[in-house]
Amino acid sequence: MIKIKYAAMLLALAGSLAACNQTGGKTGVGDSGGDQARQGEKKKISVMVYDRNSLPQGEGTYEKNRWTEWINQNGPKDVEVTFVPVPRGAVRDKLNTMFASGSAPDLILDYDAALRNDLVIQKLVMPLDELIEKHSVYYKELLRKQPALAKLSMKEDGKNYMIGRIDGLDINHYVLIRQDWLKKLNLQVPTTPEELLNVAKAFAEQDPDGNGKKDTYGIALSGTSDNILTYMFQTIYPVLDSNLDYVNPWEQTKASYELKKKLYEAGAVDKDFLTDTTGKKAEQDFLSGKLGMWGGNFDAKKLESLKTSSPGAELVPMALPKTKFGQYAPELGSPMSPIGLINRSAKHPDAVMKFIDFIGSPETGKTMYYGIEGVHWKNGENGCPQIIDEAKYKQEVTWNRDYFMLTSKYFDKCQKQKKANMTDIEKEFDRITEEARKLYLDPKSPAPYTVDKNVVPTLPQDLFVIKQNTETSMKDIWVKSIVTPGYSPDQALADTQSMWKKSGGDKVDQYYADWFKDNKKLLVKVTDWYSMK
Repeated sequence: MIKIKYAAMLLALAGSLAACNQTGGKTGVGDSGGDQARQGEKKKISVMVYDRNSLPQGEGTYEKNRWTEWINQNGPKDVEVTFVPVPRGAVRDKLNTMFASGSAPDLILDYDAALRNDLVIQKLVMPLDELIEKHSVYYKELLRKQPALAKLSMKEDGKNYMIGRIDGLDINHYVLIRQDWLKKLNLQVPTTPEELLNVAKAFAEQDPDGNGKKDTYGIALSGTSDNILTYMFQTIYPVLDSNLDYVNPWEQTKASYELKKKLYEAGAVDKDFLTDTTGKKAEQDFLSGKLGMWGGNFDAKKLESLKTSSPGAELVPMALPKTKFGQYAPELGSPMSPIGLINRSAKHPDAVMKFIDFIGSPETGKTMYYGIEGVHWKNGENGCPQIIDEAKYKQEVTWNRDYFMLTSKYFDKCQKQKKANMTDIEKEFDRITEEARKLYLDPKSPAPYTVDKNVVPTLPQDLFVIKQNTETSMKDIWVKSIVTPGYSPDQALADTQSMWKKSGGDKVDQYYADWFKDNKKLLVKVTDWYSMK
C-alpha cells in the first residue's frame, strides 16, 4: 500500500514545482530556456490528446477549451502548450502520417504497448534518462520511489524511453453468476472445471428462471465472457515458467478447449456463438436474464438493465475455478502505465519535461479530476471533494480525462469514495465491486500472466506476420474441435502444432525464448503488483 506520508511528500513536491515554475528559472544544462523565459518568451510545445468525438456541445474543441486554457494559465510560466487531437480509433495511422510529414507532437501519449515499442525501435522518440535527471523534480522522485515503473519504461539498451503513471492495482473484468439461480437449483458457486460444467448444464436444463421454457444458457463462448474459460488455464501471452523462461502454452490451450467442447456438447452454451463476434449478444443475454455466468466490464447501468428484465436477479462475483495449472484472477489492469514518449525532433524537450512534472502532479490531478473548488466541488464531511452539481460537473469536467493521462491516481484515495445518496442499484453495484476486489486482488490467485505485459517485446515484422497469420488459422482449428463431432482437442493440438511448425512458428518461439532469457532484468512480475494496491 502507498503510505499516506508518501502522498503528502508528493504533494509537497508538486507545490515546490509550481513555485519553481512561477519563477521562470533556468530549465537546465545546455539550454537557453532561462534566458528565453526572462525575456518574456515562452517555449512552445505540442502534446497529443485523444479525439474521442465526445466533447459536450458548447465546450469548444480539443485544441481550445476551458481545460486547455486552464493548463496554459496554471502550468509552467515559460511554456506554451498546443494540443494535437488524434482520433482514438486511428492512432497508429495518424501518427505514421504525422511522423512522415514532420508534424508529430512533441509529447506522444498512447496506451498501446506495441505502438510505443515500434516508435522506440524506429528511433522516433528520445531516451529520457538525462532529461529526467536534469530537468525533472516530481517525476524523478516518483521513479525513485517506484523503481518498477522505471523498469517498465526501459528498453533492451538499458535506457528509459517512456513516462508513466502509478494507478494502483484494481479490478478490470468481473466474473458474475446468478446467485438466485444457484439457490433455486440448490447449487454452489463452482470452484473446479468439473463443477463449472455441472452448474452450466443445470442452468441450461433445469429452468432456473421459472418461465417453463428451455431458453437459458449456463455460460457463453464469445466475447469477454469466453475469457473465463481462457484465463482459468493461463493461456494468456506471455506464459513463463518459474524461472521466467518462455513457454508456448500448448497443454493449457488444449485443456481450455476440452472444457469448451464439453460445454458445447452438453447444450450449456448458445450453439450460435460463432456469429457473436464481438460478444455483444452474450452480454445482452446476460442482461436480459438468459445467461447464468458472464464475464466482462460491468457497471451500475448494466446492473440496472438486468434488474429491469429480471427484478429478482441476485449477482455475486465468482473466483475463476482452480485447474491443474493453478488459480488465477480475471483480467486486471497493470498498476503502472508507461504511456508517454517524447518526439526525438522536439525543439524544447526540457519544456516538455516541465509540462510532464506539472500535469503529473497530484495538485494538478485533483483540479483536473474534480474541477474548480467552489464551482464544481466543495469539501465533504469526510474531507473528500463532494460534487456540487452533477449535471454541471458532467458538462464541464468529466470529458477532460485524456488531458491528464500522466497523472498518477493512487495518491487520491477520495476517487474510491462512496457516492453520497446512492440509489439501491448503486449500493448493490458497490457491494458487488467490493466482493470482487476481495476475490481478485489476492496474490494467491494472481492475474493470468506471469509478467507485466508492458515489458514484452514487439516482434520483428517478418515474425509478426507469421504469428498473426498462423494464429488466425490455428484459432479456426481449435474452434473446429468444439463444434465438430469426432474431432477432438487432442487432434486439434496435433494439427495446430504441425501448422505452427510448418509456418515458421518455431522462429517466433525461439525469438521469445531468447528475448526473455536475455532481458530478465527488464521483467516486472505480476506478483509485484500486489504491493501497489
